[in-house]
Amino acid sequence: MTSGNSNPSHSRESERRQATIMFADISGFTTISDNMDPEEATSLMNECFSMMGQAIESHGGIIDKFMGDCVMAVFGAPVAIEDAPRKAVNSAIEIRSSISRFNKEKRLAQTLGIHIGINTGEVISGDVGSQTKREYTVMGDAVNMASRLEDLSEKGQILVGLDTYRSTRSDFVYRELSSVFIKGKEEPVYIYELLSRNEIRRRDRTALDRMIFSKMVGRDKELSMLELLVSKGIEGEGTIINVIGEAGIGKSRLIAELKRKEVIKRVTLLEGRALSIGKNLSFHPIIDLLKNWAGIEETDNENECREKLIKTIESIHREKTSEIFPFTATLMGITLTGNHAKRVKDIKSDALSKFILKNLKDLFAAASGKKPLMIIIEDLHWADKSSIEMLESLFKLVERYSVLFINVFRPRYKDTSERLNKKIKKSYGQHCFDITLQALNEDQSEILVQNFLKIDGMPQHIRQQIIERSCGNPFFIEEIIRELIDSGAIEIRHGKLDVTQKIHTAVIPVTINEVIMTRIDRLDRETRELLKLASVIGRSFFYRVLTRMAESVHEIDEKIDYLKSIQLIIERRRMMEIEYLFKHALTQEAIYKSILLKRRKELHLIVAKSVEKVFKERLYDFYGMLAYHYSQGEDLGKTEEYLIKAGESALKSSASAEALHYYQNALELYVNKSGEAVDPERMAMLEKNIGYAYSNRGHYVEAAQHLNKALEWSGWRSRKGKISVFFNFLSGLVSLLAEIYIISKRKVIPDKNDEFLFELFYKKIACYSVLDPKKLFIDSITGFSQFKNLGLVKMRDGYMHLGFSLMFSFTGLSFRISRKIIEVFTKYINRENILHIFYLQYVTLTLYLYTGEWNWYYDSESVEKILSLGHLSDACYCITFDGYIKTEQGLVKHAQKSVDKLEEIARTYENEDAKVCYYQLNSKLLMKMRKLPEALALSDKGIILAGKFEQVPRVIYFYGIKANILLLMGDFEKARQTLILAAGMVRGNGFVPPHFLSRYVMSQLLFDLYLLEKALKNPGPHNISKIKKRSCKSAKKALRTSKKYACDRTEALRLMGSYCWISGKQKKALVWWERSILEGERLDAKLELSRTYLEVARRLFEKKGRYDTLKGIGREEYLKKAQHLFSQLDLDWDLKELDSLKLKTA
Repeated sequence: MTSGNSNPSHSRESERRQATIMFADISGFTTISDNMDPEEATSLMNECFSMMGQAIESHGGIIDKFMGDCVMAVFGAPVAIEDAPRKAVNSAIEIRSSISRFNKEKRLAQTLGIHIGINTGEVISGDVGSQTKREYTVMGDAVNMASRLEDLSEKGQILVGLDTYRSTRSDFVYRELSSVFIKGKEEPVYIYELLSRNEIRRRDRTALDRMIFSKMVGRDKELSMLELLVSKGIEGEGTIINVIGEAGIGKSRLIAELKRKEVIKRVTLLEGRALSIGKNLSFHPIIDLLKNWAGIEETDNENECREKLIKTIESIHREKTSEIFPFTATLMGITLTGNHAKRVKDIKSDALSKFILKNLKDLFAAASGKKPLMIIIEDLHWADKSSIEMLESLFKLVERYSVLFINVFRPRYKDTSERLNKKIKKSYGQHCFDITLQALNEDQSEILVQNFLKIDGMPQHIRQQIIERSCGNPFFIEEIIRELIDSGAIEIRHGKLDVTQKIHTAVIPVTINEVIMTRIDRLDRETRELLKLASVIGRSFFYRVLTRMAESVHEIDEKIDYLKSIQLIIERRRMMEIEYLFKHALTQEAIYKSILLKRRKELHLIVAKSVEKVFKERLYDFYGMLAYHYSQGEDLGKTEEYLIKAGESALKSSASAEALHYYQNALELYVNKSGEAVDPERMAMLEKNIGYAYSNRGHYVEAAQHLNKALEWSGWRSRKGKISVFFNFLSGLVSLLAEIYIISKRKVIPDKNDEFLFELFYKKIACYSVLDPKKLFIDSITGFSQFKNLGLVKMRDGYMHLGFSLMFSFTGLSFRISRKIIEVFTKYINRENILHIFYLQYVTLTLYLYTGEWNWYYDSESVEKILSLGHLSDACYCITFDGYIKTEQGLVKHAQKSVDKLEEIARTYENEDAKVCYYQLNSKLLMKMRKLPEALALSDKGIILAGKFEQVPRVIYFYGIKANILLLMGDFEKARQTLILAAGMVRGNGFVPPHFLSRYVMSQLLFDLYLLEKALKNPGPHNISKIKKRSCKSAKKALRTSKKYACDRTEALRLMGSYCWISGKQKKALVWWERSILEGERLDAKLELSRTYLEVARRLFEKKGRYDTLKGIGREEYLKKAQHLFSQLDLDWDLKELDSLKLKTA
């Protein structure tokens, strides 16, 4: 038997507790004991007490003390138990039944009676006594009241106080007795007699006193609009709907009502939810959506996850399952095997995100073809950056498919909901609709209150306070009413809600947080602790995780049922797993914020350890979550471990934004923890991964900086100072030339560290290829000296040394060396490897584009294959370069195919590099075909996009195109301004590759020739000598540039001839035009060749001309040649120019 003397074994700190007290007094024993032997009487009494003690303990109570014939029992202290009042009443019923049986069994001359009083309330719980002897007990008004009730009870009667009655009235039958005045109480005390004879073992948690409901109020217009938009989506109109509103305003309720409508049966509904701790959990709302779709449970192993996902994809797009599955699984963090693993492994790292996006779009598009698709994502304001970026791209589906997105979020979250909304408005305006939920007005709030309560006796001042303080927030109204029920101001009588006397003294909380915490404070200690644990996990929490965390909490199932019954949490089955959700996010937030910082840290650690235990077989799904909880718990070692693991996982799934966050935090944590004793290898790993993450996001400046640091931590010998760098450059150049001209057979075989250094080195210089070609060249040659003693062709990626050929051709420094590098490394190409084959073709095409060897054709099939492996940029450059050649040769249809292919790549993979290449080629093609307005629009787009990524050489290229167009349109002032901008960038950049520089140079020459001719025709205050000198300088620069870039060579030679003719050097002009014709014919550059014919004819027709033939061919013949090519090439603009010339010379 347990008593207050023996319970508990150690000292307890006093605390205020909500508990239920029972006094049970045996009557009639004194009369019996007078006729019995003392030993027999003692044995009889002990038997009774033992029976009573068993009944108390079996219901979770403890015996506080024995007082003569009376026992005092406590339920809910020192350890809280669920439904302590109900258990105390059950215990009393059992005691009464046991005493009745005892009387029958013992056949006593005088029957024993039992008198029981029960009361619930706040008590002071703890140890009392002296320093030498202390005992646990409870004290307070609730204890005194229980004792008084026992005194008032008659034989066999169980009396309970008001709070005990309210807590158990739906479980037992009571009779209200007349209220009585008790000493020490100013007001009469309500007393209830228990009439039930049997115990209630399990309570029905759907009792009316706990559940309150109302139909939705004040949202009919919004719901109708949602239904209408869904109907339009079913008819084929893709739509994006933003449901926007403050916390508690009714966003989730609106969505819940929509899902009950008949129209939803006509769509495939996919749902995901962002987590409050999900800011850095990669793609978590999208993964949640996909798991729900595939029915993947948290308990599923890897094989089960794979099988379920494959089955789902097959049901949607069977013929593309082998392509869609590996990328979707990678997004979800599911480990791949066999061919699926190989498919993803072969993809270039910075293109993985593009392939994941493409295949997800293909999957959703196919699903919408079977049945209109509705995608709902709630709490989007908490989403991670990668999810936001992916959604911005997925929204494009609405332009072509029956897809409906419903985004549910709070306003004013700059990086998530605000960013997403701006993007939607800008890009998908005609498909976008906002539904902004406003606060309820006073009438609507009044209706909501009445719907919840369905009572007429509510004092008007209380009703008005509810309406005023809630400010029209439905959740606030609901929580206030629940608090009135919890506090006893409203109760159930005869099956319906009614007000009590307490309503007149009820205090209406001022804030939502206050009303939530008032409700929480009424719960017993263990239930509060359970809620705190749940709040630390987040708004939603799995049952298995919570039960693992709350191992010390007794009767957890009953506590969860109780929290459901008072509507603090709701239950749902997600992926066949029991999951609970705080009914409102504000509840979770308020509880979490109420936890002291020290306790929060402890709870975060408990969460982390529980997740490790529960999901130990699939821990990779929870790396980000574990990093978060361990960081909040300030376990630095575990935080660093999981930050790195989460970073690796994020990189694998192409969530580069989250990978950056994890690795940067891990680096900072490691440096702070280790000080100067850092491990260089670990530092190199962290810097490398940060660099890769930046590169994958297209932030090449930052990527190069971190990759350089990784090289230095790996032992890379970097040079400081101009002299040191110069000599290192010479050393690298000599090493490279020696490698290609005098290949030594005594080379060291590269080891793993060499391979690692080469990987970093190549990745770094790749960043410079789009930023700073000059730095690309210098760093590449300088870096080569680091590998001079190695057998470079033996490197794992040795074929990449073909890239050195690109540097010499792309920069125009030496086509001879470029050709030699191709010749040398071609011997080591693996003809079975598509990457090797493609790069050989790519560098060869680049060389021939620049030199003018245009009779060589590349294999377009290899480009398609390389695209499938994710080498998007390289494939785009190859397509663009071939498009340049086809444009110059007048093969417009072929060039247009290249344009279309670039546009397809840009759209399919949402690749910005492909988009820039598309602008480059298409603006040039349109300009060359003299479709000037369209070309001008594209050049402006190119300037903006290239500028966004700080690709200065490309911006210069687009300025050159734009200036050329403006000159052709006759807008010389705007052309002048454009050339000034380009000139400033050229000076600031130091070195610009000929390919990007040439069009600016040609446009500058065209402008200078215009000024020169204008000055000569209209003598005035012009400094003709200065203008001539500037024109001559521009012409020479154009010739130098064209030597390194064949595309503009025919035109440059023609313009030099024009300069000479205008300057009065007509004989020299004929020489340059002859060279232009010869070069145009050699290159088969029909476009510019035809314009050279026209220019020759125009000048020979001039009155001041001293010549009327070139190479024995007359001016009329050149007009015919020009007209023939113009007609053949559909150059309408040029034909008009030719007709104008004919009119002038007629």
